Amino acid sequence: MEQLSELYNQKKLKLQKILDLTLQQAETIKNQDIDKLTQLLNARQLVMDEVDQTDRQINLAQEQLSEPFANKEQPAALQAEINHLLKQIIAQDEENKANLDREFMNVKQKLKDLTGSKAMRQAYGPAQQPQRFGYFIDKKK
Repeated sequence: MEQLSELYNQKKLKLQKILDLTLQQAETIKNQDIDKLTQLLNARQLVMDEVDQTDRQINLAQEQLSEPFANKEQPAALQAEINHLLKQIIAQDEENKANLDREFMNVKQKLKDLTGSKAMRQAYGPAQQPQRFGYFIDKKK
């Protein structure tokens, strides 16, 4: 029982770390720092893998626990806190995704504008410089 509570506490701490990383991602997206965003995503993935491992340990501990919980309120309270953290993570993650999509569309539009202006400059730009070399005119036919 105590092992199970400890596992739930570990999961809660890891989820809090994921939430912190997700909030840092939001700030990084605003600053448009792609390298730091990549580092944060990798760090977050490592913590998510740790949460998966903790979930497997929780499942094993629950299977080994033959008797029902004597004190169901403690795991239930921890589970409620975990669910609250998960909802916060999901909400922030959706906001981050929307911000990334918006930034992606901005970059896409800028590239499209640059491509269009390049084509216009080539079509209507200054005339090409006259050839500086002599011409050969073949008068034989």
